[in-house]
Order: sequence, then C-alpha cells, then structure tokens
Amino acid sequence: QQHFFCVKSRHPYAVRYNDTSVLEMHHVAASYRIILEGTECNIFQSMKDNSYLNIRSVVVSTVLATDMSHHFAELGKLKSRSVSGNFLKSEADMKSDRSLILNVAVHACDISNPAKSISTYVYWAERAMTEFFAQGDREKELGIPVSMFMDRATTNIAKCQIGFIDIIVSPLFSQLQQVLPRVEAATKCLDSNKRFWARRVDHMETEMTKGTQAFPILHSDQDPDQQSPTASAAQIRPPPDEPRQIP
Repeated sequence: QQHFFCVKSRHPYAVRYNDTSVLEMHHVAASYRIILEGTECNIFQSMKDNSYLNIRSVVVSTVLATDMSHHFAELGKLKSRSVSGNFLKSEADMKSDRSLILNVAVHACDISNPAKSISTYVYWAERAMTEFFAQGDREKELGIPVSMFMDRATTNIAKCQIGFIDIIVSPLFSQLQQVLPRVEAATKCLDSNKRFWARRVDHMETEMTKGTQAFPILHSDQDPDQQSPTASAAQIRPPPDEPRQIP
C-alpha cells in the first residue's frame, strides 16, 4: 500500500502522521521503537548523545527523502548544486551538500530496480506490479480513484516500466553520475532494460487485453537485447510452489 492509498483510505498510519510521508514516517518510528525498547537490538546503548543524535538526523533525513513526493525537488537541488562548481567543496555548504548527496543516493537505491541486471530487474518488477494491481483492486472495492499504473485492466506493464525509467529513474541516475562517475554501470543497465521493454510493448498490450498480465520468461541473464520479445507468455520463473501469473 502506497502513501496516497493510506491517505485516501484514512488508514491509521495516515491519521497518526497527519498525511505526511506516511509510510516513511512509520518505517523510521517503528525501527527506532524496536531498537530502543530493549537491550537486545539497541545498537545505540553505548553511544554518546551527540553521536546518537547525528546518526538519527541522517537516518530520518534519508528515509524521509525516499518519499516520491520529494523526488523532483531533490533532483532539482542536485542539478543546481552540481553546476555550481563547488558542490561538496565549499566549507560553507558542506553540511547541506553532504545531506543532499546522502538523501539522493538512498533515494536512488530505493528506486534502483530498473538499474539492475535484467533477471533481477524483471523478477522484482513482477512483484512490484503484483502489489500495484492488488492495491488497485482494493481501491476499486473501496470506491476511491485507482492510482496510476495500478489498474490491471488498463496498465500496459511495458509502457509502465518505460515511463518509470524515462521520467523518474534515468534523470536521477544521470545526474548522480555527474557526481559519482561509477554510477555509469547503472545507467547502462537502464538503457538496455528500457530497450528490453520497448520491444515488448505490443506483447504486453496483448497480455493486458487478455487479462493475464504475465511477464516474459527469461532464459538467462544475457544481454536484454538478445532476449526474444515474445518467447513466452509465462512469467519469469518463480521459486517452487509460487503462482506463475499475477494474481
């Protein structure tokens, strides 16, 4: 369940956190509650207050930065600071620059699935789309507007993935690469994985129309450009006893 679903459905988390970064707020609060409520998990118990507060500040900042509502603002800040010529060099801006790059790096990790090898990417994309469609089904049951890309009857999975790469992931990773050149390995995966889906738009349109929404099977982790676009209507091979079609 995503942030906006929690807000629209008046979930207790949304009420508790005043409709603000609902899931991110919950994740940080729940984690610290578990850590601090006893000694078994308390990694901070021997730490000085200043160190604890500094770490907590970074944790809260980076986790809240994974809220997609901050995506374009954080990307804009990174672009602005990157062209300044003194990013991560100016003593006056060092604290805010370090916070910014940490926030962007953790957020990049959070949305990095399309930047991974094709087998890993498709494997987890199937799980993400399963969650999306389950939320869309629930939204229909509750009579609230279905969130974008969460209606199994109208979502072409290939177009969904291409849009995610083009609009969200690639711009962030391309900008991050200007600061961290080794991110190039991830941007290359983004390019090849986008081509993988571009060759399957028509095939996934058929899957959507049939109501099966089955993922293409991958026979290996070979170059995505070498994978057959319509080799099978089956999903990527799941572990034993797991369903092969998005429920």
